[in-house]
Amino acid sequence: MDPMAFGTNWKSIVEDAGWGAAALLTVLALVALLVFAVKGRHRSSQARAARALLGARNDQTPVGSCASTASDLSSVTQIQPALAFSPKVPCVIRVIYPIFAVACFWLFVWADLSVAARVNADLEVAGSPPGTWEWSGTMSSLTLLPAAKDAWDSDAKATAILLGLLNGLWPFCQTLVLLIVWFLPSDWLSQPARGTLLRLFAAFGKCGLSFPCLITLWAALCQLHWQGHQVSATFNMSLERGLFAFLLAAVLTNALGHSADHFHFLSATTPTAVPWARSYAGCRIPLSSFSKSRHWPTVLCPLVAVATAASSVVTAFSVSVTGGSSSTDSILSTLRKEAQPEYIRSYSLLSFGLRLADANQEAGVYERLFQVVFLATSLVVPILLAGVLLIVWVVPLKPHAQNGLLRLGHALDAWVALDVFAVVVAICSLDFGRITWYAAHQGDMEEACHWIRRELSSNACVRADVNLEKGFVMLAAAAVALLLVPKVALRACRRAVMKRDQLNSRAWASSVLTSQGR
Repeated sequence: MDPMAFGTNWKSIVEDAGWGAAALLTVLALVALLVFAVKGRHRSSQARAARALLGARNDQTPVGSCASTASDLSSVTQIQPALAFSPKVPCVIRVIYPIFAVACFWLFVWADLSVAARVNADLEVAGSPPGTWEWSGTMSSLTLLPAAKDAWDSDAKATAILLGLLNGLWPFCQTLVLLIVWFLPSDWLSQPARGTLLRLFAAFGKCGLSFPCLITLWAALCQLHWQGHQVSATFNMSLERGLFAFLLAAVLTNALGHSADHFHFLSATTPTAVPWARSYAGCRIPLSSFSKSRHWPTVLCPLVAVATAASSVVTAFSVSVTGGSSSTDSILSTLRKEAQPEYIRSYSLLSFGLRLADANQEAGVYERLFQVVFLATSLVVPILLAGVLLIVWVVPLKPHAQNGLLRLGHALDAWVALDVFAVVVAICSLDFGRITWYAAHQGDMEEACHWIRRELSSNACVRADVNLEKGFVMLAAAAVALLLVPKVALRACRRAVMKRDQLNSRAWASSVLTSQGR
């Protein structure tokens, strides 16, 4: 068989499987919404009937308030120490956690004020002798805060919000809140409130990865050679220390958020040395046996894995470079209709990730590390998470192994960033044309475009756009599924673990009573 034909057939099969998985996930999501709506309406009618029987006239009155509150012991809670002084937290972690939190804060400060990347260009007239009619230099220096201001000035509001709020303000708020929560005792911040806050920050900690994702998209525009009618241009982007400092701080902050959530769970739960643990340590029963909705995770996890794998190989977006007019009235409305692109390159998630370092022949350790982080959080970790959840749900394992895989699933869920990449691609498709026009006429690229107008008496300049392809629908569906399905599966696993422990405890107590009766 021809290798090219085999590769084409393989890609077509994967793409068809991905579209099928995305369609099934969409149908299941609609069915789930319908079921929840019907159940919610049924519960609401039951609650109204219960209030009527208990003599409550106000619909806002909770049913529990109509009964005696003498047995309500939820208000009587024992004051627990802060995580920094909890005996469940190792001494080493108590010491190094605030140190790393403060270090992350200052890393973000340094990264926001440092240059993250530089866009270099060589412009010359095709066929001209070397040294004549050419311009070479840095077209743009990307720093987080000035880039956010330029995006706002260029009317790229979504990009400005992404840079200013999610990458400028959010990392500092996240670091400060994690540090404060680490030292607050339960009489200042209750355990349920602390758990909710830490789970929220653990879920949204990956938002700090959106700035590195945005830089990777800009890098895709810059690693190219464009040949126009009069001018040829060679672009390249050099990644600077500010980007790697921001990436390091974002990764460490996400790790701190997950660690705080993990140690809160340990400090809030009872000791794990239960009486039945030794007797039933070798018992192998899948968690699906302890749940009424045993088929949902069994179906959803493979669908998510297939959709994620397929979305990584289908074409999701493309990058186009055109020669743009300098007219501000026509640049945003008629350029795409009248000017034909001189350069178009299409990307899938996988090809885009592999090109991050391969496009630069002098890629060093930091560029390779950047590539590994991107591919791991966008592709490897999501598929691994779906596999871990499927194994812990359907494979008969020992309780200790099930608990360990469940903790691994929680850790992997904190590092899934495919949704971040999908949001960044969508925002770039809306705003990148405005940003490049602004840079060419009022920003860092103005000098190069002025050289073209002066030397060639031409109003042509460079405009770049990010265009969404049909494969982006599959990518977005996989991202939404990864945002919801793992949390649903983890919740089902936690409930199954509680049911397993209750049944094992009852079985152990029954066996003890039986042996004593003899």
